[in-house]
Amino acid sequence: ITIDGCLFEWGDSPFGSKLVTTGTGNTVKNSTFRNSAGYTYHQISLQEGSLTVDLCDISDYQDGITADGGSLTCRRSYFHDTAAPDPGIHRDGIEIYGGDNHLIELNSIAHANFAPTGTDRETSAINIAPWYGSTNVSGVIIQDNYIDGGHMHLVIDSNQSGTHTVSNVRVLRNRFGGHTTVSVGGI
Repeated sequence: ITIDGCLFEWGDSPFGSKLVTTGTGNTVKNSTFRNSAGYTYHQISLQEGSLTVDLCDISDYQDGITADGGSLTCRRSYFHDTAAPDPGIHRDGIEIYGGDNHLIELNSIAHANFAPTGTDRETSAINIAPWYGSTNVSGVIIQDNYIDGGHMHLVIDSNQSGTHTVSNVRVLRNRFGGHTTVSVGGI
């Protein structure tokens, strides 16, 4: 399935995922994901299979893309203007909670900066951390991106769930903005 040149726009609907994908060989490109009011939980959710996101503009989210399994390729996309009414809500530009052979390259992830209070201390532009019974995460390449904002630019944490692992992660030639830090824990 290929989705090309589409506008995904919702009103204030904070719960659920707006585009959920399963199956192999799915592509979303040249598309915009935004809300006319408020924010949405996940703009894009990969549950299994493979998904390529290319040249997309993604905003107004708690989590821009969530990969609970499968294989995600995200290229040349712009993540910006995270939004959530509760300042304690955990926000991620891209979160990888499971799956294999993920590629995140040539993106601009300008994640909003929040005061590190409550669960906001966990907010990150990219979060790699198996969670809620998902599979292990193996084989992630993060290269040639501009990454800034959140409380931490990048989180790699196999201890978040306490039962799964993160392995074979490569972080190459990225430019990290000057607002926050990189956190690598539990691996």
